[in-house]
Amino acid sequence: MKTLVIYPNENGHFLNYLNIIKDTDKENVISLKSNRISEIIKYCHTKKIIKVVFLSGDSDCIKSFLLKCVFPSLNISLIIYYSFENKNKGFKYSLKKILLKSLTYINIKLLLLEGDISTVKYIRQNNIKILYDPLMLINTSNKEKLKSNIKVNYLVAGYLDDRKSLRLFFNVLKNLSNNDSKKRVVTLLGVQTNSTKKFLSNLKELSNIEIIQKNYRYDDSELEKELYKCDLVWAAYQNHQGSSGFVINAVQFNKPVIFIATGVLKRFSNELNIDILPKNLLESEIEACLLRLAKNKQYSSESRANFLNKREKKKFIKEILN
Repeated sequence: MKTLVIYPNENGHFLNYLNIIKDTDKENVISLKSNRISEIIKYCHTKKIIKVVFLSGDSDCIKSFLLKCVFPSLNISLIIYYSFENKNKGFKYSLKKILLKSLTYINIKLLLLEGDISTVKYIRQNNIKILYDPLMLINTSNKEKLKSNIKVNYLVAGYLDDRKSLRLFFNVLKNLSNNDSKKRVVTLLGVQTNSTKKFLSNLKELSNIEIIQKNYRYDDSELEKELYKCDLVWAAYQNHQGSSGFVINAVQFNKPVIFIATGVLKRFSNELNIDILPKNLLESEIEACLLRLAKNKQYSSESRANFLNKREKKKFIKEILN
């Protein structure tokens, strides 16, 4: 069965999905870089495509409708990320929700990425499913790293821009260092924006805090090594954009992780039964959370196992290709 996967509108995380889907069945999975509807129709006709998957379903819903009109028997799936989130209000999002709901009545399948099924209770349930973000990394050891009383390693990874709240994070570490003798090592892994570079260059030497800067694009193997070495992952980002993937990575490597539980991340915290989290991006909240995590586990082994089991890569691929 030939499946056509339409390239996402943006690079990044969704492009990773494309790679793992293609690697599963290189003979029967075809990718198309163009998302012009005329090109998609032409490709479906000439290649005898049976199934089409839109990776950027939020913005490609009209194209999927037109494609279904041309090929009524075509199996079509859309990965939906943000359209049904309760925070998205106004006429534009209301119209999109109506359109997406109507697609289920012409047998177009909606895959809600880390979605909340309660937001779509009026949709035909046989054409909508929750899609769990897959584990993209490899953890060869499930052993929990022993905590040191004299040293703590923190990891901040990804595209290091203002979203990462580095100023807040270092202020908290400075306060902690003023009250104990622990050595703190912060590894900054990833490309830095100019504003981040400027902030770090102006950062005064901090007592008992070492900063390791790896200002470049890293691969999965390096991220895996840093996750294994660290004691805690920082994912408390402004507006919470891009933090969900690093929360999953942290849990996969059995590390405590600092994030704000809202939207998708609220569902994560519920799944993991976490109660040691800051309520918002305030220094006092972050500091109190770090002090508690120095003495307590953030989530149980059972909660972690259930969380990771849902997100196995093979289950993600099966849901998309079936």
